[in-house]
Amino acid sequence: LTQTLTNPDGVGGLFGFVRTPASGTVTIKNVTVSGTITATNSSTGMGYFGCLIATVDGNTSGTGGTVNIQNCRVNARINAGNTNAWYGVSGFIGFVRHADGLKPLTINFDSCVWDGILNFGPATEGCGGFIGYTGNNKAGRTLNINLSNSVCAGTMMLNTNWSDDSGLLFGYLKGNTTPSDPTAKVTVTVTDVLVLGNFTSSVDITSTKWIGFYATSGSTEVTLNGLYYVPLTLRGLGDVQIDPGSGTTNETKVVAMTKGQLGGLTASDFSDGSKWTFKAKSFPNYYIPCPATIANPSAWLTALTGTISMTVTAEHRNTADAYEGIRFIASYDVPAFCEDGGTASANFGIILISKYSYDNAATNDTIAGLVEAGGLKVKAIKYKDLGATYTVSAVLYNIGATAQDDEIVAIAYVGSNLGTPFVTSYDAVVA
Repeated sequence: LTQTLTNPDGVGGLFGFVRTPASGTVTIKNVTVSGTITATNSSTGMGYFGCLIATVDGNTSGTGGTVNIQNCRVNARINAGNTNAWYGVSGFIGFVRHADGLKPLTINFDSCVWDGILNFGPATEGCGGFIGYTGNNKAGRTLNINLSNSVCAGTMMLNTNWSDDSGLLFGYLKGNTTPSDPTAKVTVTVTDVLVLGNFTSSVDITSTKWIGFYATSGSTEVTLNGLYYVPLTLRGLGDVQIDPGSGTTNETKVVAMTKGQLGGLTASDFSDGSKWTFKAKSFPNYYIPCPATIANPSAWLTALTGTISMTVTAEHRNTADAYEGIRFIASYDVPAFCEDGGTASANFGIILISKYSYDNAATNDTIAGLVEAGGLKVKAIKYKDLGATYTVSAVLYNIGATAQDDEIVAIAYVGSNLGTPFVTSYDAVVA
């Protein structure tokens, strides 16, 4: 998908406008949207578009309508520029129309992934991953939104301190307020959803703004029954709340986790485990559960894959006493749930071996082979906490002048798994 929009007002995306048949259903399934939408505006109040659907409503006839979005992935990018605020911009659905005479509407998302990017130059108002803005709900138009068995892994890029009413899951879920009319209620149910998306901001967001996973007001009521999320902070705002708004949120099952803990979820953690697929861990990679019916889940999604970082650096060790040498420092960003990486018996350490011995070892891709070739295995610390960063040091003292240009190989290890070899010498470190 490649689009250039100028002053968009309810148009754009794969489908510009979806209106349900009278008392009928529209189903969109097995769709992947990628590419870029570039939008500019010359006046405020523009927007109301998404990568999948710009605008949706439930018709003016019949008893109401339903929109089903199943097995869909949006990893497209929206670049919304210029200086005027954007309204109702989203990865999936930009705007749910509100107008007198519209019938009740139900929107069902099931087994979907948003891992796209919403990049805003100016301010945002009512923008979000799955739905941007639900409108000022009118009497007679109840709105039911169900999001289930889905993953939110996208990024919202905010670049002004006025950004408001926006969230990773939904933007502004605006209910009826004057009066609080039950026929105009917005009801949202979130079931078995993973949130590992992110906010970025080039400026401080003021603390009075509603930036979270969504923002509610009026008669809107949200029930969270299986929300697994990675906590976020936002520049100027601090900790990102789930719902900073004034509506009602009922938390039946809400769990804050590290990405590593998300990678450890199993079928028993979900209401319907058959809706999810789980890829076997392969060190140093770990995998977040994926909706089973998303396109090509066996290949997995880049956004749902993490990698254990195992790096080694070196520094000159020169103390006030006679000891002098090289300090090798291994750092591990360990999400756990990887082979030998997430158990109490897993050691984190460094192997030191001469470059000559490394090159001539019968086997240099296993710990046993390196030790047999003369390598020194420095056992250090054991696994403690999910998501912890481990730092291990090993020092070679008193390297003689004749050996100062000899190369040394340092390799970080976790359990039986080896990191990338780091090669240096005393002369290189001191230089």
